Amino acid sequence: MAKINSQIHRFHSPVDALISAFHGGSLEDLNKDKFPHTSYSNDHLELESSNTDDTIPVATFLRNEQLPDEIIKKQYLYVCSFERETTLGGREKFKEYLDNGMDILEALDKGYEGPKIIKTCHLLFEIRGDRWKNNDDINWVRLALYSCEDASSHQEAAEWMLNELTTKGNEMYDADYFKKGTLDVLI
Repeated sequence: MAKINSQIHRFHSPVDALISAFHGGSLEDLNKDKFPHTSYSNDHLELESSNTDDTIPVATFLRNEQLPDEIIKKQYLYVCSFERETTLGGREKFKEYLDNGMDILEALDKGYEGPKIIKTCHLLFEIRGDRWKNNDDINWVRLALYSCEDASSHQEAAEWMLNELTTKGNEMYDADYFKKGTLDVLI
């Protein structure tokens, strides 16, 4: 991988990033009877076909060991972008307010004051199969893994997020998880 850009920052929530990327930031129109991030086909391609238009494949991961009763152990990793409105200089303002002893809730309110800009952010997500021998259904799911802002391209964002994920882990996987298999980076 290329040199990692230190100007990239972690976006506050991969789940919020998934909602922004795939649902325009709102879940109001979501059909509760058919969750759009699950597929019951024989392979991941049906779910992959519903990725956003700018999605690129980033890596595949094949675990060395199968879990008990597990049939599918390969994961497909992708990156896509999404836009969000934010306050110009908001991160710096927020830090300055906290450094000067302001209450965190007041700093949050004041940090949103000022001119707004549209910022392009990125989401690293996976499609993985959850099929078990004691289950008749094949269940492919799309899950948010990591998200960031201030990357100049999909590739730069993907490299940064993969590095963060494989060295620090995230809410779903500890860093050692990716040492238990083969990570094939495609970018």
